Amino acid sequence: MTLAAARWASAGPSLGVPLVVNARFNSVRQTGVQRVAGELVPRLETKLRLASPPSQLATGLAGYAWEQMILPARGLGRLLWSPCNVGPLMIKHQILTIHDAAVIDHPEWFSPAFVLAYRTLWAGLAKSVRQIVTVSSFSRERLATAFGLAPARIAVVPNGVSRAFRPRPEKDSAAALAQIGAPPGPYFVTLSTREPRKNLRLTLNAWRQARGRLPRDFSLLVIGGRGAGRIFGKGEAAPPAGEGIVELGYLPEELLPPLLSGAAAMIYPSLYEGFGLPLLEAMACGAPVITTACGSLPEVGGDAAIYVDPQDPTELAEQIIRIAPSRDFHATLSARSLEQSGRFSWFRSAELMDEIIQRYI
Repeated sequence: MTLAAARWASAGPSLGVPLVVNARFNSVRQTGVQRVAGELVPRLETKLRLASPPSQLATGLAGYAWEQMILPARGLGRLLWSPCNVGPLMIKHQILTIHDAAVIDHPEWFSPAFVLAYRTLWAGLAKSVRQIVTVSSFSRERLATAFGLAPARIAVVPNGVSRAFRPRPEKDSAAALAQIGAPPGPYFVTLSTREPRKNLRLTLNAWRQARGRLPRDFSLLVIGGRGAGRIFGKGEAAPPAGEGIVELGYLPEELLPPLLSGAAAMIYPSLYEGFGLPLLEAMACGAPVITTACGSLPEVGGDAAIYVDPQDPTELAEQIIRIAPSRDFHATLSARSLEQSGRFSWFRSAELMDEIIQRYI
């Protein structure tokens, strides 16, 4: 089903449509779990109808209120799929996708109100919905423990990777660098919000250690929104501005494939991931990846990734220094990345999701 067809179904009559999709993700900025939903929904074979709130009711408390009080009336007794972590408590005939258990495992990373809201919603939903779906074996184990469920009660539908993420020629990478105002020349890239779990502090400290042993034209591109939380605590000095660090903030998705393709490596030392989509997208572009063995990342990185201690900037610095000068090593790691990323497909993920949906419609 094309995205256009899915949108048409959302506006058409509900008669004969067996599945309603909680499409609040359609009305907010497409990051993380919203992007996953946006990739899966158009590829489903099941005939569906999207239930989307008006833009003024999509975010914040208004979004939760729409989801809990208005959305249930849109289902009209049909199966509901809520693909972005939460759904209406009063709907039992529902499939709920929960991407990770970070709110439960690390409540210190979130506001107390957010933790309370999600724990309350999940406690009710876990007991009532027809099926819980998640994106990795790691997340299934953590959610099963948190909810007191048998792991078999939770299905795994791994994420895929868009065809837009593929190796691009050097001229495309150079053009992307010029477009964002980054200096020409070789570079590493890290995709990271400023959330504590993304461990950006480790990357910046490692870069500070490695910088003096790298050719002077190397830079580090830091891509990602501000997120929440501080990077450096009291008494900790951030790397001085101008040490080859280029902070770019949020970038349009179309710039990511050429920037990843041209990188010496993508650095992603996260402390916790339910899946790790940026890692997969970087590998699909042929970028070598440096990450950690935390959470689900070994499931995604397989034998292609270089794994470092998430608390040791010196180890990460050594890997940066190791990759930077060696074209042969880069080529070997790039080939491994492409091979590993080929094991993931949005079409296969949609097939698995369709199989689950068919059990309940």
